[in-house]
Amino acid sequence: MLKLGKVIKEKPSTIIELSSFDINQTEWSPEFRFVEFVMNPVVIGVGGFREAFSATSRRDDFNTSTWVVKKYLANALENIKATNQTPEQHTRKVVQMHLLARNFAKQLQQEVCKRNNEEVYGEFMSYNNIYLGKMDDGEFVTVGEFVKGSFDKYINNDGTLCGTSTYIRMKAESLSHYSYVRSHEKLMVVDIQGSSHKLFNPEIASYELQEDDEYLFSTGNMTFSAITTFVRDHNCNIYCELVGLTEFENTPE
Repeated sequence: MLKLGKVIKEKPSTIIELSSFDINQTEWSPEFRFVEFVMNPVVIGVGGFREAFSATSRRDDFNTSTWVVKKYLANALENIKATNQTPEQHTRKVVQMHLLARNFAKQLQQEVCKRNNEEVYGEFMSYNNIYLGKMDDGEFVTVGEFVKGSFDKYINNDGTLCGTSTYIRMKAESLSHYSYVRSHEKLMVVDIQGSSHKLFNPEIASYELQEDDEYLFSTGNMTFSAITTFVRDHNCNIYCELVGLTEFENTPE
């Protein structure tokens, strides 16, 4: 209470211009939202391409969650430039890829429920929402809901299965398997990681690296090799069966 007798300093904030992607309509919203965030300057995580910062907002539709703002590392920007992409283009692909993986997870859940197998399957894997963000200095970032807890990787971005065959990894395998079948064997969700069933930072492997001289999905897409590795190493499990999947007949060539 005594501290109220002094002037309370305002926490520095930043305005991020947010844009959302509609996966069902496969289009970006023409409207932008300007949201004020208070960002913690301490890095909470660093990956191969980006570093992450936690952030909060007092805005009504953003104040129920802690958010994660991810910025590109300098070397990542060089890699993006080398593939003739702009940071904006690459960030849009990251958001589209995340929401595609999220949609596959939702479709898997719907298929299991359609077969009345939800009680046996148990908790479903899911991805939180994510936005394209533009900082006031023009820097492009992603803004996503924070996932709490300790983190594990279940499937690597090269299609390799990680760790021991726990029930959670088997569910992750069923998601990769389902995405491959659902996309008519053209795509696969890989780099599956998160805290228990809450996932983040997916990658999409595809048969083709480029189309019409444009790189598909994000820089670093493992493409065909990730699909062949997963198909070679994966053995169908009970969670695959609950969604109606069967063993692969042939390894892609």
